Amino acid sequence: MHRTLPGILLAVLLSACGGGADEPVDSTTATTPTTAPLEIPDDAGPVFVETTDILLMESFPVQVALHVTGNLPTPCHQAVWEVEDDGTTIAVRLASVTDPDVFCAQVLEPFDISIPLGDFESGARVVTLNSEEIGDFEI
Repeated sequence: MHRTLPGILLAVLLSACGGGADEPVDSTTATTPTTAPLEIPDDAGPVFVETTDILLMESFPVQVALHVTGNLPTPCHQAVWEVEDDGTTIAVRLASVTDPDVFCAQVLEPFDISIPLGDFESGARVVTLNSEEIGDFEI
């Protein structure tokens, strides 16, 4: 009895530490942070942009999106954006937010997002990202 009790306790402890092992991991979203169109707070953090592409979907009206890849400061950061269209320029502001009370590894976290810019039947727009012109489109 004395020999089986430690074995049972060890098995129970090891099974408790395994949490989530039965849940499948989607490798396409495992490193992609949650993103959302939110009002960006004044203390928002940076994003490190690597590539941008303006995407025109084959639909009517034409749906336009801005595809952005890059890195966030840590895996705990979340990409957030605001989009403003004044009729000639679509200004996108992209930043990152995190809970300052959360302990997080200090490594860059890759992101890959598509930001909807709107639906257009006709017209032309210049697109800026964080005040830098990145391209234009005409429909």
